[in-house]
Amino acid sequence: MTAIGDEERTYEIVLRWINLFALTSTPIQEPQELSDGVVVYQLMEIFSPKYFPSNAINLSPHSSSAKICNMKCLKSCFEQFFADTLKEKLSLQETIQPAALAFGKQPKVSKQTNSKKKKKQKKIVLFCFATDFISLIELLLLAAIKSEKKEKAISNMLQLDPVDQKFLMHVLDDLLRQNGFMESNNGNDNANSGNGFGGTCAKSPHWQSFAQLSARKYDKSRRLSMQSPFGTRSRKKPEPLLTQQQQQQQSVFDFDSSKHISSSVNKTPFAAAFSTNRNETTPFTNKNWSTSGFGALDGNKRESTTTTYELLQGDFDKLEGEYKQLLMQYSQLKEEHKCLQEKIRNDVAIDFQKKEKEYQAKMAMLEDNIQHLQDTSQEHLKEAKHYEELAKDLQVDNEKLNEELTQLATLHETQVRQYHEEIDAAKQEVNRLKSCESQWKQYQHGIDISNDQIKDLEKVKAKNNDLLNQITDLKFQLLQIPQLKEQVEKYKQQMMEYKVRSTSKHAIDANGVNVNADVNDRVTHLEKELLNATQEKEEMALKLRECRNDMSALRSQIIELKNYQRNFDRYKKDIGVGENENGRLKQAIEELEVQQCIANDAQSKYREAVREVSELKEQIKKLEWGAQGGQVQGRGSPPQSKAEWNKKISELNDLQMQMLQRNQFVEKLKKQMEELKQENMLLQEKDRNMNMKCQDLQKQVDAITQYSSEQKKRLKEYHAALEQLHHQKIYGGNNDCQAHKETIENLKVQIQQLKEEKKMNFESHRHELLSVSNAFHCLALQRTLEAHNLTWFSQQNNNIDNDAEMLNGVPTKGKENTNEFNQSKSRLEQIHKIIS
Repeated sequence: MTAIGDEERTYEIVLRWINLFALTSTPIQEPQELSDGVVVYQLMEIFSPKYFPSNAINLSPHSSSAKICNMKCLKSCFEQFFADTLKEKLSLQETIQPAALAFGKQPKVSKQTNSKKKKKQKKIVLFCFATDFISLIELLLLAAIKSEKKEKAISNMLQLDPVDQKFLMHVLDDLLRQNGFMESNNGNDNANSGNGFGGTCAKSPHWQSFAQLSARKYDKSRRLSMQSPFGTRSRKKPEPLLTQQQQQQQSVFDFDSSKHISSSVNKTPFAAAFSTNRNETTPFTNKNWSTSGFGALDGNKRESTTTTYELLQGDFDKLEGEYKQLLMQYSQLKEEHKCLQEKIRNDVAIDFQKKEKEYQAKMAMLEDNIQHLQDTSQEHLKEAKHYEELAKDLQVDNEKLNEELTQLATLHETQVRQYHEEIDAAKQEVNRLKSCESQWKQYQHGIDISNDQIKDLEKVKAKNNDLLNQITDLKFQLLQIPQLKEQVEKYKQQMMEYKVRSTSKHAIDANGVNVNADVNDRVTHLEKELLNATQEKEEMALKLRECRNDMSALRSQIIELKNYQRNFDRYKKDIGVGENENGRLKQAIEELEVQQCIANDAQSKYREAVREVSELKEQIKKLEWGAQGGQVQGRGSPPQSKAEWNKKISELNDLQMQMLQRNQFVEKLKKQMEELKQENMLLQEKDRNMNMKCQDLQKQVDAITQYSSEQKKRLKEYHAALEQLHHQKIYGGNNDCQAHKETIENLKVQIQQLKEEKKMNFESHRHELLSVSNAFHCLALQRTLEAHNLTWFSQQNNNIDNDAEMLNGVPTKGKENTNEFNQSKSRLEQIHKIIS
């Protein structure tokens, strides 16, 4: 683990090294950007993809839970990696805490000026989670230097500044030594490890030093549990042997190799790469005094070590006195911290009680408002029932008025005439379509006949082909007939010669053979052949006659086929025309079906119109009878009865005017009902807003309680940190005392920040509560105004009802509003249940 004074520099160097890989669009400037684990995982995926596979984590975590999951996955991958490299099961449970990394803050730097020195000094303000970021960076460096593809890590380290390279080499040397990675004693091992990178010996000494660091071997017995990333982080006093080793290594790292030569026993293999100047600082050098006194090491080493030891003893005495003063200040600060803690607890409890009482009063106000809304909803229901009764009366009056209209008769008569004309046209089209259907059936029958004829023609064609083959054979045989005739004539001549010879005497050959016997045999043979030839000739003649007859039959069949072909072409043309006509017929049939439906509807309407006309005629007859009776009475009555009749007529006219006024009044009522609907919708939206605000209030109460619990946890953590500082003992240098001073000052600053944060949080909560209370007051005022408006509207409706009773009752429509009022009532009951 690095020193506290050099943590800022380690952060800067490691972040520069990470930015060289260009994993993000913008360079990383603060270690808090590593809290989601994405950048670290992508780096390790480059170095060892075997243990860090791709697509194993969420590359864009937006919530803290996703960050925690990423850090858990990274932790498990690190455990597997180190378990395989070290061949030992390790647990990083206390080294990496995912929740702390996801919610913790990075160390911030605050600039302070001293009036005496007039110089700006950077001061690190450490939070409770700074060690988690340090351990994460240490694990990253160890895994990078011990991974399979460590050449990439080393090549990017060499791109840093030389000073940063030396500092990083010191850090890596310290990490490897503390975690049990020790260098081998033999020089051959170092040589072999250097050659393991593919000829790295020819490269720069910095490369060789990094390669030698990566080639160190793990030894469990040499591991330090004080600052190991694989164990706990409890601070203990280092052993004297370890402090001597650190002093020896410090003297080696600050030693200038060009001027002085030291023995090979005390010098490490990284002395050439780790040598620094006097003014350079490392994680192991002191800030207040330099190590120049160790530069003159020669044969008199003991004298130099004694002088340095005396100087260190004097500095140690001074630091011990300062440490006692710091302990006194620490005790005073501890007492102040306890007092502040008690005050904060009391203030929080008092504020919580006050807010609880305020919330209870507001809830009571809300319940009163809900009861008031329920009462107003009942009044609305009563008004809706009254509107329903008025609507029924108006419906009866409207039916009577619709029956008395005389204009409907003329309209119905014209419509009936039109419907009759349309029905006649539809009937004509139906008849035309029926004729088209009969023609279509005839076409189909003709097509079937033509198909049968085509099949017969195909059969005849097959027969004709057979006959043609036979005719060709006969022609070939007829060509052979003249040859046969010539042979017959030859045979005749031979027969004549044989007959002439037979007339002569029986001649005997020189050998004594009888020739007549042979001649007789040949004559009989020739006669048989003649008979066969004549028979064949007769058969051929018969066949020729049959062929001629067949040819004549074929000619007649061919003529018939041509006629059939012509008829077939005509049928095809007729069929094409028929198909076009069929499409037209289908369209016409569909149109006729539509017109038939319209005609059916028209017939039903016509029947209704006839019924209404008959009713109107009966009413007209009744009126005529009443008028005739009035005239008869008027003839025999005095003029006063005529005046009464005129009064009745004027009253009827007045009634008609009143009916018109009532219709206008009904339209006004409809408009008012629509306005009521809109108001009801607004009320429903306001109720929803009330529910949302109640939920927000509940969330704020939960947030206040959670904030108080978090503050208690922070106070406990600060108390634990102070106790750890109290139990720690003095280290062998100025760095530890200065660290104690800085921690005490940091605690003071943190306490002041906590006070300011509490004040800001209480003020923000107070403003939120004031805004919520103002919102509730506004809602209450709106509800009261709406209630006043509704009561005024009900009074107006009562006045209108009184006027309607004077005019024999004016009903209005209101069935639709009853359901809406019932719905609003049920929603108000649900809101009341939720609030209770």
